[in-house]
Amino acid sequence: MTKSSGFYSLTSLSGIATGLYSLVGSSIIYWLFKYKYNSDYLHPDILKYALVDLIIVGLLSIATSILLTKRQAKLNRELVWSTPFRKMIKTFSVIFGIGCIVILNFLLKEEYERFGALMLIFYGLALISSSKYTFKEVMIIGYIHILLGILATFIPEYSFWLWVTGFGIVHLLFGIVMFLKNGN
Repeated sequence: MTKSSGFYSLTSLSGIATGLYSLVGSSIIYWLFKYKYNSDYLHPDILKYALVDLIIVGLLSIATSILLTKRQAKLNRELVWSTPFRKMIKTFSVIFGIGCIVILNFLLKEEYERFGALMLIFYGLALISSSKYTFKEVMIIGYIHILLGILATFIPEYSFWLWVTGFGIVHLLFGIVMFLKNGN
């Protein structure tokens, strides 16, 4: 039996790194919008760059989170692949995976305007569902992402900036707050 019902080796530095990666990645896409294609919307020519950019940001975020979490778990004398961690990953992955399938469907139909809103909403739902196995702040981040996603459905012309706010600024700020609160 696991001695704790929660996994508390998630590190605030992962949130900071994810926020920074998202801000750098979105800056690259913004540059493509404005200066290479002179467009305010996700032009089909930009889509391939945006998807590569998104995959790179996602992989960097995941890799950084894994490395920092393993390091923190070792410092906390906590098993990384503990029961709470497996439950957290499972609940996150189910909802996030469903979201990826829905988003892929819209991408294949070339309905790009929903992309940012759906990413925010499904990511927020995944965070909320997995938050019962870790810090309560993860739930707050989830609700913020959902609210930003819902807002993006009402004002799709701002969905890019709402995405930047959620994945970039919110992760960065919460990472800093958690670092100041917990010191890790």
